[in-house]
This record gives sequence, structure tokens and C-alpha cells, in this order.
Amino acid sequence: MAPPDLSFLTKDIERQQEIAKQALEEARRVESLLQGSDVPADLKLHLEKTRDKLLVVAQELAANATSTSTAATVTIVGASVR
Repeated sequence: MAPPDLSFLTKDIERQQEIAKQALEEARRVESLLQGSDVPADLKLHLEKTRDKLLVVAQELAANATSTSTAATVTIVGASVR
């Protein structure tokens, strides 16, 4: 039996990794704004929350991409063993 075609997952995994990278870059930009300028206290708090949320998005997407990749590998290997 041929392994299942999971090529659609490759694009999904790559997209998740790309979005994670973009979120991380944005978090770094926000961090540099916080470090490099006089930011009013109310805006600083908002920017810190935004940075933290961007970091969570980046981490979760990266973890999901890894998990999806692992699951696809297990599926392919499992199908080829049968």
C-alpha cells in the first residue's frame, strides 16, 4: 500500500512556520520600541501586552508546525509498514 499523500500538510506547516517567524519579528520590533524611546506608561503597558501575545502566537504556531510534521511522519511510516 502506498503511503498517503500528505503534501498539502507541507504547505500548511511552511505557512505556520512563516507566520511564527513574522510574529517573532514583530515582537522584536515592539521590544525595540519599548527599549529605545520614551513611551507613555499607558502605551507601554499596551505594547508589552502586545509583545507578549505575539511571542505566544509565535511559540504556539512553531509548536503546532512541529507537531503536525511529526504526526504526518508517523502517518506515512505507519502506512508504509502495513
